[in-house]
Amino acid sequence: MTKFFHIGVIVDDLNQAIQYYQDTQGLRFAEPATKTFNVTNPQTGDSEVVDLTVTYSRSGPPYLELIQAVGDGLFSISNGQQIWYYGLWDRDINQSIAKLKQANQLIDGIISSESEPEAIITAPDAYGVRYEYVPIQLQGIIKAWTFTGKVPDNNKWSAFLTVIFSIYYTIKNIFSSP
Repeated sequence: MTKFFHIGVIVDDLNQAIQYYQDTQGLRFAEPATKTFNVTNPQTGDSEVVDLTVTYSRSGPPYLELIQAVGDGLFSISNGQQIWYYGLWDRDINQSIAKLKQANQLIDGIISSESEPEAIITAPDAYGVRYEYVPIQLQGIIKAWTFTGKVPDNNKWSAFLTVIFSIYYTIKNIFSSP
């Protein structure tokens, strides 16, 4: 199962982009978060370690995800200043990788911070559309982040909201499964 939940845009100046979308669209954004990821291209074997700084609009779905351009690879500014991908919740990233390979859909990036993928980004499909698949297990964390505007951490309130949203979306996803 995949479900659309955000639009990702790589920007050259995150603060300027936040201000632009606040002024032109009336969007409010959660505080930006930075996390180190390994980005691997499975076709070439090239790998890059990047510190990605992102934020999400607080209204949605769909959310607007703004990504600070970084490095020379997948998240470089040469890929920015436009819609970069459509983000989908995904129940099983490894299964989706296998399905995409079977369908001859190239994957431009496998994003991981540990050993397991935290997201995959496809190459543009036959119609020029690129997708990001995000594990549905992150739904509670991202919802707590966009709801409070604060990056979930180990404080009690943040942990409580993350657990509540995680339970809510787990139950919702179980009962909405085909």
